[in-house]
Amino acid sequence: MRVLYVIGVLGLVVSSVAQAAAPVVNTSFDLDHLQLSTSRADFWATEGAGRARQWDYRVALTYRYSETSLVYDQDGKKVLAVFGRHLLHLHGGVQLWRWIGIGADIPILLGEQGAAVPGGGAFGDIRLSPRVELLGGDRFGLAVLLGLRLPSGDTARFLGEGLPVFEPRIAAQYNVSIVRIGFNLGARFRAPRQYYDLPVGQEGFASLALAVQPKEYIDVSTELHADTALSGEFGKKRSSPVEWLLGVGGGWAGFRAGFAGGLGLVPGFGAPSYRLLAMLEYHRPPPPPLQKPVEVPPPPTGPPPPLPDLDEELLQPTGMDHERDVTVASGRIELGDPIFFETNLHRIRPKYFDELHQLARVLNSRPDLAVIWIEGHADWTGPPRWNARLSKARAQEVADVLVAHGVAAKRLKPVGFGEARPLEPTPQGVANERNRRVHFYTEEAPDAPLPSMLEAKPPGQNGNAGEAGETK
Repeated sequence: MRVLYVIGVLGLVVSSVAQAAAPVVNTSFDLDHLQLSTSRADFWATEGAGRARQWDYRVALTYRYSETSLVYDQDGKKVLAVFGRHLLHLHGGVQLWRWIGIGADIPILLGEQGAAVPGGGAFGDIRLSPRVELLGGDRFGLAVLLGLRLPSGDTARFLGEGLPVFEPRIAAQYNVSIVRIGFNLGARFRAPRQYYDLPVGQEGFASLALAVQPKEYIDVSTELHADTALSGEFGKKRSSPVEWLLGVGGGWAGFRAGFAGGLGLVPGFGAPSYRLLAMLEYHRPPPPPLQKPVEVPPPPTGPPPPLPDLDEELLQPTGMDHERDVTVASGRIELGDPIFFETNLHRIRPKYFDELHQLARVLNSRPDLAVIWIEGHADWTGPPRWNARLSKARAQEVADVLVAHGVAAKRLKPVGFGEARPLEPTPQGVANERNRRVHFYTEEAPDAPLPSMLEAKPPGQNGNAGEAGETK
């Protein structure tokens, strides 16, 4: 019996020693430190700040390949645990209010190579990035992002942390002319774990980005990213990867595509020897700026000069008037060549000047037409608020030209309907010149605008989508 007892004790001792000598292998951490930007498209992997509009949005699909190495010792030999990864990211964000937005990133592993990973695809941890804009100027912006990684990834593939990870950061951006400069500083708080002789725990990270946009449709950027452990491994080479990115992109009307490449400068764990990225995205396009109104001479103070070449019949109030291409009938004023506008512009093209001159001559000859409504319209290629402002600007531009030709300003009532009354309905976003127009009515017209429309507030003062919604 004593012999059996001694044998049992020795077995327990040997087992304990073997377990103590066995390496700790915990793969529940994300090997790749580079995180793609979510809410903003200013940089590849550095979050921007400032210049935010409510309901700005962005949806992007990014493919990336990284020759990322993770090496461990086994019986005195170096073993490549991971040395190549293909990932696809679905990421984007939305600005819920002027100062608050949220972004998200869903990584999908397409494949990887290495001695410590199986084949096939897998999901990574979903990353959420709520953001608060502290400063939102056009020149300088400052934001706080409260990043949170949800434990949805495969912990056996160096994709998932197994527990929630908190990743707050500060994002700053400075804009001057065609140049943007971005800076991020943050920390990664997670439970410590060990992979062979490599400790993985809380980390600090920073990035610096510079972008130049020489043309509206092209953008060149470069970024520097660095991480380090917030522990006894702080500043050590194996726990402090540094990498550099260089990218080029461009787009038009909300669509954007780009390509980037990177190199690992300090070969800490997760730093790539090289990296390739390809991105396709759609974001809400910025509104075009309103044109500066064309200055017209002030209206004459005295009576208009006589018009010797007017037909005498035009001086008589009748049910129908003509001057070449101008017709007044049943409360409507029709032009032989209707006035259409270019996309996103309210200026009048020179080919319509002669026709407006004719219209002014008719109105000056008809003092019985006390009120003339000028109804402006837009197509469906822009946001409703912008279209409401643009259509009113078109009507006002026509009124200014008529006043310059002697028509009393108090007789003219310009009003904008935005996209609410298309002449030819089209799908949203489709341009149609026939919808970018003006109409003329007198008080007798059954479908003339209501007088209350003159009291409508400008977009943004009453909480509605714009004038178009008020004037239907």
